[in-house]
Amino acid sequence: LRVTSGAFQASETLTGGTSGATATLADVRLTISGRVVAVSGVVGVTIEGLRLTGGNASRSGNSIPMHIASETGTGGGIAIEDATATLIRLTIDHNIASSASGPPEHMGFGGGVFANRASVVMRDCTVEANNANPRWWGYGHGVAFYYSQIVLERNTIANNVGGGVEGWQGFGNAYGVAAYIYNTTGSLQGNTISGNGQLVTDAGNVVGFAGAGPLQLVGNRFEGNEGRV
Repeated sequence: LRVTSGAFQASETLTGGTSGATATLADVRLTISGRVVAVSGVVGVTIEGLRLTGGNASRSGNSIPMHIASETGTGGGIAIEDATATLIRLTIDHNIASSASGPPEHMGFGGGVFANRASVVMRDCTVEANNANPRWWGYGHGVAFYYSQIVLERNTIANNVGGGVEGWQGFGNAYGVAAYIYNTTGSLQGNTISGNGQLVTDAGNVVGFAGAGPLQLVGNRFEGNEGRV
């Protein structure tokens, strides 16, 4: 699949394919209801030059073994599962993984970007003003990676907001306002993580690591964030 211009009225889902299959999306803007882009079961996807904005993946569910799947939301901008993908020069902004309120099963994962059991390279992307769940619990309001291999280079993760106003203050509202990385290996190099904040005071941390590693962190800048690192 190669798309060089145009508009989309429904979400784009890339599925299937054999080893070496390639899908390229270049230089268009996607603004739609629901999750913007889903990549599943594909090897060698490259997505370049897009703006992914306005997504809301509420109740899309997930396949993370440790979490209730049916009511959660994952990847308001883009979700990558059981796939390999390269993301280049993307602007991923103003997306929500879940806007549901209530018990923990309504949590959101990865307001802008979510990956599970995936191999992901992100270069020169901007992930800005996303929220995993503005009302309740959230993990990785900018980006969230689970059971994956990642290479993040020269990205800007900025002005993402976490800590649902209906959640419990100081308990799980914002696990990783900028990023949450769980049981994931790889490297983060030359990224700027700035201006990420919280709706609820002391609601969580800027970058959350759990069961992660080995991870190589080189030359990343943290500035103007609210929360613990």
